[in-house]
Amino acid sequence: DPINPIYIGKLPSHSEPSFWGDVKTYKNYAYIVSEDSGQGMQVFELTQLGSIPPGSRLFETNHYNLFGNAHNIAINEDTGFAYVVGSNAGSNICNE
Repeated sequence: DPINPIYIGKLPSHSEPSFWGDVKTYKNYAYIVSEDSGQGMQVFELTQLGSIPPGSRLFETNHYNLFGNAHNIAINEDTGFAYVVGSNAGSNICNE
């Protein structure tokens, strides 16, 4: 309900809070990156949101730590490959 949103909870980051982060969804997952070093990419399974009580602390489903920071993330929905943009990691590619 966009008129009456419900705060489900917070997913803590792996680093200090950042002014810039990006989230993309693909299938039943959210992929989360941030410009803070040490963040990497958090993966969160969205199907669990229906059973979480409001105000909960959320826990990531997985964490990819072969890079520290990223400005954006893009996901090719045909292949399932995720690409981080503006990272310090070189050319790592993640796939589902």
